[in-house]
Amino acid sequence: MLRLLVAVVCILSVIAYDCTWTDPESGWFYDFNPLRYQNYAGTDADGRTYVARFCGYVDALDDCKKVLGGVCVTDKEGLHVVGKLTADPQPEWRLMDRRAGGGGARIHFDNGDLCHNYTVPRVDLNVECNPMRKDTYFAKVVEYLPCAYSLTLIHSAGCGTEPPHLRHSNMTRQ
Repeated sequence: MLRLLVAVVCILSVIAYDCTWTDPESGWFYDFNPLRYQNYAGTDADGRTYVARFCGYVDALDDCKKVLGGVCVTDKEGLHVVGKLTADPQPEWRLMDRRAGGGGARIHFDNGDLCHNYTVPRVDLNVECNPMRKDTYFAKVVEYLPCAYSLTLIHSAGCGTEPPHLRHSNMTRQ
C-alpha cells in the first residue's frame, strides 16, 4: 500500500508541475508548458553542439542528467555542463527586452562547471516570440564572449500574454 501511495504522489507531482512565469515588473505572463518535455539542440559556427531543456534537465546525455544540467555543450574536448538547474546562483527568468514584454523571455544561468579559462559560464536560454512558429531546434547559437552563450528558440510560447491593465488601456485608445 505504501509503494502505491508513493507512486501516486510521484506521478501527481510530475503532472502538477507548471512551467509558467510572470515578469514581476511588467506583469507579462508566459506559459512554457509546451516546451517542457523536449530537449532542444543546436550547433554554433565552431561546430560545438548544445542541448538544453526549458523547465527541466537534459535527459539525453547521461553526464548532463547526473548533475541536473539545463544546458550542456559538446566539443572536441568532451561534454561540459554550462547551466545547472539546482546550483547557486539559481537560474532566473528575464524578459528578452526589459523595456517591453511580448518579444520573448529567457532563462539566465550563471552556474555551470568552470570553463577552460577558469570562469563560470553564462548562458541565456532564449524563447523568441513568433506567433506562427513552434521550432524544435535552436535557430541561433552564439558564443558571444569566451564561455558566454546565447541559445535562441523561436516559438509562439515566447509571445506571452499581455497583462490585463495593458490590454484594457490598448482597447480604450483605439
